[in-house]
Amino acid sequence: MNELYANWSKLSLIIRNLYSLQGLEDHIDYDISYLEKAYFKVERLWFKAFDNINAIQLLLFAEAPMYGPKKSYFYNPAAGGTAFFTYVDAEEIVGPLTDHSKLINGIRPRKLKMLNELCKAGLLIVDLFPFALKPDFTKIDYSKMD
Repeated sequence: MNELYANWSKLSLIIRNLYSLQGLEDHIDYDISYLEKAYFKVERLWFKAFDNINAIQLLLFAEAPMYGPKKSYFYNPAAGGTAFFTYVDAEEIVGPLTDHSKLINGIRPRKLKMLNELCKAGLLIVDLFPFALKPDFTKIDYSKMD
């Protein structure tokens, strides 16, 4: 976990510089607070998935976690399916996922089953960018960057 804090320390400098370059210094404190929380939650979820894979068979690269207020992230069992990798996509690899998607005790059974089965199949998704910049939530988002 100390590595995560060291990584965040470096990453926060990068995002602060980016906000400064964009002239958004007034918004940095609010966004940094969110980005830090999102970073640690996403990293914990990702490492949990990584630790559950016996052998990586397929590595899939993604842009960045979207996270946001709904905590939407592929490896979050409390969040529903994502547009990036849907239940239908997963079923092509692991077969039918018949559990329902309703949130029960903070977990969506279908999503949890999907994550477990994909780990068994050796699929790992890696985000290329660590920042959960979300349209209409952070002042900077990937869709508006050059």
